[in-house]
Amino acid sequence: MRRFYLIFFAAFLALNLVAVAPCASELAKLNRDAAYSRIGIELKDQIPKVKAILESTPAFLISPKAPSFEELEKADLHRWKIPPQLKKNYYFADFKNYVPVLKLFQSLKEDADYLFVGNGYYIPYLMARSLFSGTPMESRIKFVAFSRPLSKDAVERPQSFSSYFDTLDVASKKRKLVVIDSISSLGEANNHSVIRTSNALRKYLMNRGWSQDEALKGVITFGMPEGDPEHLYRAKTLEDYFQQISKIDRKNLDEAMFPYFDPGITYADSPFEESYDYVGNSHYWNGKYASLDVQGMPRGIEDIRNGLARLPSGELEDFLSDRAEKASFFKEVINYGKTNSKLFTKEIQEALKAHGLK
Repeated sequence: MRRFYLIFFAAFLALNLVAVAPCASELAKLNRDAAYSRIGIELKDQIPKVKAILESTPAFLISPKAPSFEELEKADLHRWKIPPQLKKNYYFADFKNYVPVLKLFQSLKEDADYLFVGNGYYIPYLMARSLFSGTPMESRIKFVAFSRPLSKDAVERPQSFSSYFDTLDVASKKRKLVVIDSISSLGEANNHSVIRTSNALRKYLMNRGWSQDEALKGVITFGMPEGDPEHLYRAKTLEDYFQQISKIDRKNLDEAMFPYFDPGITYADSPFEESYDYVGNSHYWNGKYASLDVQGMPRGIEDIRNGLARLPSGELEDFLSDRAEKASFFKEVINYGKTNSKLFTKEIQEALKAHGLK
């Protein structure tokens, strides 16, 4: 009798689980609603015409934040007709343009996180991630959504940026931090955004328990020169870079002249200058990162979230179509890099070995 009740109870439980388990369409709806909620949009609160459009749109297309590598990989953009010239005139579909990107990973001989800074380095970031896709290095390649003004704010108000730096997961003392951006031929050392970003990260790390010495030596600034600068703070070897770091006035870090390491790559080398200028900056996701949002995350100036109800449906569709074209372009960058990474198998394996990765 006891066995009968056990069997009956198990069958009853199974039937109820089936009854309450959401079907695939309901699960997709829950995931979609949650994705929109994460960027501050509640679909249930939208007017019908806007809600109808958004329900068939990936949430990241509305976000003022550049899409993550994973979002681009998974994105279904078939709803939009992408201009065929996007692929025909696709400058970055040339394996030669990936060589300088890979060279960035050949200077250091220890484990590190690599941070590509600003809109101009978003495409090189995607290229690097795609080359190392499926390797331990992939998770160490990150994008920092900064502009020149934000890098200045981060140095002056480091606590305000703690939440954002937390999301980058860069506070491991087991790894160096390599900060990558171009550097102009003019100006004092601490006026360059790549050096400011490096210093903001040093302050963040010290607030996370790193000693001053660990933070100074743990962050390495890679600057790609624009032109041929005569900077006194330009180091052409890592040995020279760390020697200059050792001479920093540690009692007055805000006024100290910090160096940068020139990895033997210039801003004019493909693909770096092109990543700024391709089709007149139209590939920029959202313009400059001008401020932090209420969650402390960098936000681009093209933010339509608060005006969705007032935006004519035709303009909303045009905006989404433009975003879909950019996302498709980014997907092409990723797909090309992943498909052709086999051309660099030796270099990739050497880079992984130099960083203590397998």
